Amino acid sequence: MKRTEPFNQFYWGDIFSKIIFFICITAAVCIKQWFFALFMSSALLLSFLFSEMSTRRGLYQLNRSYKKTFSRINSSESMPGFPFPAVAVTMKGKITWYNQAMEQMLNGELLFQQNIKELIKNFSIDALTNVEGQNTFSTSIHNASYTVYVQRIHGNETVDDLFLLYFLDTTERDNLQNINTNEKFVFMSVSIDNYEEVMQGISDEIRSRICSCIDHIMSSTISEVGGVIHKTDRDRYVVSLSNASFHTIMAKKFQALDLVREINVGNILAPTLSIGVGIEGKSYVECADFSRAALDMALGRGGDQVVIKNQDTFQYFGGKTREVEKRTKVKARVVGYALRELILQCDNILITGHKNPDADCIGAAMGIVAIARSLGKKAFILQADYDDTASMIAKESAETLEYKNVYVKKSFINEHLRPNTLLFVLDTNSPKYMEHPELLKLNMQTALIDHHRKSADFIQNVVLGYHEPYASSTSEMITEMLPYISNRNPLLKIEAEALFAGIYLDTKSFTFKTGVRTLEAAAYLRRAGIDPIKVKQFFKNDLKSFTMRAELIQKAKLHFGHIAIARTNNDRTPSLIAQAADELLNIAGIDASFVIAVHGEDCIISGRSTGTINVQRVLEKLGGGGHFSVAGAQVHDGDPEEIEETLIQTLEDYLKEV
Repeated sequence: MKRTEPFNQFYWGDIFSKIIFFICITAAVCIKQWFFALFMSSALLLSFLFSEMSTRRGLYQLNRSYKKTFSRINSSESMPGFPFPAVAVTMKGKITWYNQAMEQMLNGELLFQQNIKELIKNFSIDALTNVEGQNTFSTSIHNASYTVYVQRIHGNETVDDLFLLYFLDTTERDNLQNINTNEKFVFMSVSIDNYEEVMQGISDEIRSRICSCIDHIMSSTISEVGGVIHKTDRDRYVVSLSNASFHTIMAKKFQALDLVREINVGNILAPTLSIGVGIEGKSYVECADFSRAALDMALGRGGDQVVIKNQDTFQYFGGKTREVEKRTKVKARVVGYALRELILQCDNILITGHKNPDADCIGAAMGIVAIARSLGKKAFILQADYDDTASMIAKESAETLEYKNVYVKKSFINEHLRPNTLLFVLDTNSPKYMEHPELLKLNMQTALIDHHRKSADFIQNVVLGYHEPYASSTSEMITEMLPYISNRNPLLKIEAEALFAGIYLDTKSFTFKTGVRTLEAAAYLRRAGIDPIKVKQFFKNDLKSFTMRAELIQKAKLHFGHIAIARTNNDRTPSLIAQAADELLNIAGIDASFVIAVHGEDCIISGRSTGTINVQRVLEKLGGGGHFSVAGAQVHDGDPEEIEETLIQTLEDYLKEV
């Protein structure tokens, strides 16, 4: 940069004034005004002297200022020759200096006295004031990418602070990174998750047409982006493609899911796909492993969706339809036989469930106690903070001879832990929702039985895992296995009533998720001698609870025209919150309901849906889970008002997506 550039404006003004003086003197001479001409000549001479002195003084002060400022990091002589483009800006963002490398980078464009925002769009001047030491950020200038290093240079009483910005060209590196990212390998595992159910009761011709339609949709979707697809079984596909191709499919919101769901060639049920995607693996094998784990997660969440897995997390897309009941009991029979052998080999059994256990949780636990008793093993249920219904069931069962010392405190674990103690985790698949998550760290074999959709932090390393999101309840799953474990019905009447109460609760009086297998399980329990009227008594509320539930419902407000949200800052039990959410669905025009209330140190959210809105996906964003039409969440130390705002925003995002 030329030394005189900071004073260009001053020089042009000085030259202009000299021209005016020259014109005036010429005019005076022409009209023979010698005295006036002499006066003007003297004034012109003085102005020349003053201008030169001012210019030299300004250059001297600026040069001195540069020396004082830049001596902290470099010498003033070397800064103009600094190999990287660099600019100095004031606290207000005004450019006061830049070197030749910067001028060359901008093809000679002048920057002096311009604001840095004119060079770097969306640049925050306020962010500079917080810089101490060195900071970096990335930007793009004239279609080139740069990493900008910011160094704060402290001034003194006479010199303000400056910020020195170095520009490192990263265009080539970024382009190579983009190429590398786009060419990374992606593996997909695809399953027709209700193949057996779709193909039942239809002709061979229709079966062939359905398979042909699905094959065409999958092959065309993958071939359009240059991927490779291979059908490994009648209901399974594997796909390999590049990361760029996969993002093209993702940008279209995995339209293959919708296209397959819309197939109608005489079929009774609509087929659905589950897709597991493995990305960012260190090798092809790891990507394939990721895709299989993602597919298991998709099936565990009810199917009809895409799950993407990388090194650390899961991502979810789809899930627009409710789970379809699996009509075959093959899995229940296989798990029942395996469970029988596992119990016979153990020394004793510990049973735990989720926080604030409900009727389904206590019913399933009592079912395991009955199975263990029929096989000659001792089982213990760890005490917990039961809800009102579960508390009534536990209290009544504790009065029977068979349940003497069955309910134990946590201190029991250390006293009676055996080398082959078997731990049952019921009605939850996430450690954060367990009543006693620390049990997973002990040296015990673990069996997991649950019907909720899988969460990202699901319990791993189990010796037996029976996870069936298509089932109405864990109690139904336990009831289905009983005939395969014992030749005779091993249930006490109170145990059968507890299992029936669990099914009754989770099906909302046999209205939600009630399939043929649900009714068959209920019929099995009815033959065990239950009294449905007595079971219904477990769910009765007192007048105080009824009033509090009515107050909650009264606070409900309508959002998006068909979603009711009720909030209270008062402490309410989880069962009362869930009941209020259920009641709101009975109002005409309400497709989904959410109730928010405080319980102890937590904020509880209960969500319900008539089947048009996936409340599980909504509450999953708030750390919860559940089913398509029944879900919940707990936020520790959460503020109800803030949670309501977050819930409304989450619902808005969900409705835009679907």
